[in-house]
Amino acid sequence: MTKHEGRARWGGATTRRFLRQPMAVAGLATLAVMALMAVVYALFVPAGAATNQDGMPFQAPFGAAGLLGTDSLGRDVLMRMWGGTQVAAVTASVVLLVAMSLGVPVGVVAGYWGGRLDQLIMRVVDGVMSFPAIILAMAAVAVLGPGLMNALFIIGVIFAPRFARLARASTISVRHQGYVEAAIVAGLPRGRIITRHVLANIRGPLLVEMALTSGNAIGAEAALSFLGLGVQSPDPSWGNILSDGYRGIFLSPWLVVWPSVAIALTVLAFHAVGDGLTDALGIESRARRVRRRGAPGAGEAAAAAAAAGARAPAGSAVPATVVPSEAAQAAEADDTVLEIADLRVSVLAQSGWTPILRGVNLRLAPGEIHGLVGESGSGKTMAGQALMGMIPPDTARMRAARFALDGRDLRGLSSRAMADVRGNDIAMIFQDPMSSLNPSFKVGEQIAETVRRHTGASRRAAWAKAVEMLRLMHIPSPSRIADSYPHQLSGGMRQRCVIAMALSCDPKVLIADEPTTALDVTIQAQILDLIKEKSHELNMAVLFVTHDLGVVAHVCDRVSVMYAGQIVETGPVDDIFARPTHPYTRALHDATPRLDTSAPAVAALPGGPPQFDELPPGCSFAPRCGWSTHACTTGSIQLEPTATGSARCIRHHELDLGRTPRKELSRG
Repeated sequence: MTKHEGRARWGGATTRRFLRQPMAVAGLATLAVMALMAVVYALFVPAGAATNQDGMPFQAPFGAAGLLGTDSLGRDVLMRMWGGTQVAAVTASVVLLVAMSLGVPVGVVAGYWGGRLDQLIMRVVDGVMSFPAIILAMAAVAVLGPGLMNALFIIGVIFAPRFARLARASTISVRHQGYVEAAIVAGLPRGRIITRHVLANIRGPLLVEMALTSGNAIGAEAALSFLGLGVQSPDPSWGNILSDGYRGIFLSPWLVVWPSVAIALTVLAFHAVGDGLTDALGIESRARRVRRRGAPGAGEAAAAAAAAGARAPAGSAVPATVVPSEAAQAAEADDTVLEIADLRVSVLAQSGWTPILRGVNLRLAPGEIHGLVGESGSGKTMAGQALMGMIPPDTARMRAARFALDGRDLRGLSSRAMADVRGNDIAMIFQDPMSSLNPSFKVGEQIAETVRRHTGASRRAAWAKAVEMLRLMHIPSPSRIADSYPHQLSGGMRQRCVIAMALSCDPKVLIADEPTTALDVTIQAQILDLIKEKSHELNMAVLFVTHDLGVVAHVCDRVSVMYAGQIVETGPVDDIFARPTHPYTRALHDATPRLDTSAPAVAALPGGPPQFDELPPGCSFAPRCGWSTHACTTGSIQLEPTATGSARCIRHHELDLGRTPRKELSRG
């Protein structure tokens, strides 16, 4: 299939999904009728038809004076409403032109180039968006003077940051895709890469924002005209028609009804089209935007800065260059299926409440395998259990600044609501497959039980689903295996059954807690390949918890290194292996066996992680670090952005921790 044929099929599928939504179709039909009315008015209605004062004032509708009656000056309300339709069409067109002309290039430049330019642009964008739009518009019109074009230009400028933020987030999501990198290697100019490869792949979100902005622009213009700052009388606009009607509401209440209905209907129609485009494009775009190599540190650094900036005092080590705003979070939400910021878990010990997780930030994209690596006792499993909502409330406390799954806030959910999420939207597999399966029931029954619990399927349908899931796990004779007890299967077969159970309800996120630890090396490789395959096929995010960097090198796209309940470094796998920026990551590298016989001998890391109730001041790794200084043991060490991700080290910019090519690492 050619590239053009693929685009044609994509467009046809999107159109069919859009047309299956009655509200979206109704909204589109409404807008089409209004657009036709605006064109007819501009081409065929005589000049002055909406301003002639030929009738008696305040004539009732549906009478001899006209279908909608007359206003306070005897003008035909129907003709004025018709003229307002033309103003609405001009409003949507001009505001979109201004907002997109300003916002999209700025957002694409910020997302494509990144660095300080990105940080500067997003600061300005967030600053503009922090002010109420209508207040800014009123202030600007007061300076420039009232009038339609002045009002529309100002509204367009105010809405431009929306497009900038969206274009930036979308550009970041495609900037490191293979086809963009191939275009760079091929020597194409940046302008061509941006127009052909970047803009072409972010058009879906922009279309949705265009629909929503058009409706909001019409509402904003009506508000300004109502206040006398937009269209000036006698020219018609729904806003000034509403204003005139309000002044004569006791004499003719109908004068308020017509413009109110028109404004509400038009705005609702645009939003219905926007919602329809979101649903129609969401299914397709979600499968196409699998981020196999995320933007360097964009997600984790932003989440870390948001959490740290919210609690850090003035003069602290939180970098001022990271944008810790809800706007930045919303901009990147389109490419995020699971996000948690400032996750903190404390457990009840003899000495009181002891912190186990201290400000953990994670962001997972659809189709991404994100490794969470660290020594035993670093808090990896606790993090996975917290994401599953499996923290016992009587002996542990959990809180987070943000905990969202596919845009849904999971904080404060009841036990029943969280149970619906667990296994359905987010699933988990554990270290020992034997302990994960009930020895009293057949494997197929246990998988079918999960299916029935979350889908309400019949016993027969659930059993058929269980057999099908086992077949998808490349298990020979799936019907026979489904009819077997766990003790009758090998370790590798049991783990495949556990994975089948976890994936039976098509979860968006899979948490794999060292799923290959109890298996031999050959079976380990098969299970790793299976998880990688299913993540790609199902566009499913995977949080892969492990202590083995070799496993991370084999299966993961991004990695977060954990030590003493904190993320100490995060970034793309290739960069973490080639250019580690935290001494603990370097130490894990040195302790990993290499395939290259000329490589240095494996160097064990002396000591062990600190006890959570006896954490040292400053950097928790400082007592075991060969690069630590006095500054490392004083004050709070924050997660700071680096060239490739982020690191919790005050010396990351000056240390050269060497290189370990990914291909030299054993996969364990």
